[in-house]
Amino acid sequence: MQEHSPIVSVIIPTCNRERFIPRSLGSVLNQSFEDYEIIIVDDCSEDNTGEIVSKYDDKRIRYIRHKKRMGGSAARNTGIRNSNGLFIAFLDDDDEWLPEKLCLQIELFIKRPELGMVCTGYFYIDDITKKVLKKFSPEKKGFIYKDLLETNCLGTTSTAMIRKECFGRVGVFDEDLPACQDWDMWLRISKMFEIDFLGQPLVKFFIHKNRITRNIKAKIKGRKTILNKYYEDIKKCNKTLSGHHFIIGYLMCHHGDVFSGRKEIIKAIRLHRYDMGYYKYLFLSLLGASFYSKLLAIKTRITNIFV
Repeated sequence: MQEHSPIVSVIIPTCNRERFIPRSLGSVLNQSFEDYEIIIVDDCSEDNTGEIVSKYDDKRIRYIRHKKRMGGSAARNTGIRNSNGLFIAFLDDDDEWLPEKLCLQIELFIKRPELGMVCTGYFYIDDITKKVLKKFSPEKKGFIYKDLLETNCLGTTSTAMIRKECFGRVGVFDEDLPACQDWDMWLRISKMFEIDFLGQPLVKFFIHKNRITRNIKAKIKGRKTILNKYYEDIKKCNKTLSGHHFIIGYLMCHHGDVFSGRKEIIKAIRLHRYDMGYYKYLFLSLLGASFYSKLLAIKTRITNIFV
């Protein structure tokens, strides 16, 4: 039992990321705000992650290892259950915080004690070139459940600081979701608590080939689960429901299943006929999976060059 309970519990889930963990952990140790504990939850790594963490001589660091692979959500939940802080901040093992992140979030919580969650903007960064590809800043705050039904307008878990009592009200992360776990959590929190944000980017979100966000199959399943889980609320707005079908269709086409993807895009058009972008992707789906993927790859490269 700790003599002093920290204000913030920083939870870093990790698995086979010996290359990244010094960067993420170092960015926490470099915070201007220092009243925190760090809980590293190792989801049964097979590399030297544990050895690397053991070299850090800091009493604020705790290392917990799963005996079997359970997934990122289970690792976050292990961290939550073992935390002592009033607030929980998550950091993915391949991301990095800017030094003022925790301090600025705590300041906002002090000003607005009714808040359940504070998130921040973040940079998308190419992990090889270190080039900033683009930046994201939230735009919605308050009781934003309806906004979150449309899309994850808050972003990644690495930006979030959450009042610990929220988890007692809404539960922990859904361990059955292969993707969109953060979105699902934000939806549940937003039903009961106000959410605010710091617009400036305070997180570096690194793009590399091993990110779960690049796993299209997991994205499709996660998107479908979100649609089914919140369908009764989503269906109240045709435009919102249309958007869900379109994104699922877009991802299916990108994954090579243009037949199923086209059906989802047609559903989207029937629900909201006035979005011209839908028709463009419907036309692309008629050209076949290979041509569709090539055009999207070209579009992505051009976007990254001019961001």
